[in-house]
Amino acid sequence: MVLAQAPERTALPSRELAKEVGQSIQSVAARLQPLVRAGLVAKHWGATHVPGRAYMITQEGRDYLARLEQRLPTHSWASRAHSSTSSPSNSATAT
Repeated sequence: MVLAQAPERTALPSRELAKEVGQSIQSVAARLQPLVRAGLVAKHWGATHVPGRAYMITQEGRDYLARLEQRLPTHSWASRAHSSTSSPSNSATAT
């Protein structure tokens, strides 16, 4: 999960997220909308030097991932995300 790997309180531009996961900006935005509605990700409008939308994982999102990590039997979500980043078709890294 690209957003979870960003430093706290860092919003990543949708263009950067799209490039990272090998998807279109529109596809990334569409995949993030359910997470925004759930309060796991926050959407921001970019500053003048970085126009457009930017997304940031919320504390609630970090807490949710921590709970998921505790439930995984042997691998953390971070190691799974890292191993799946080599495959741009993997949609799990888009969120």
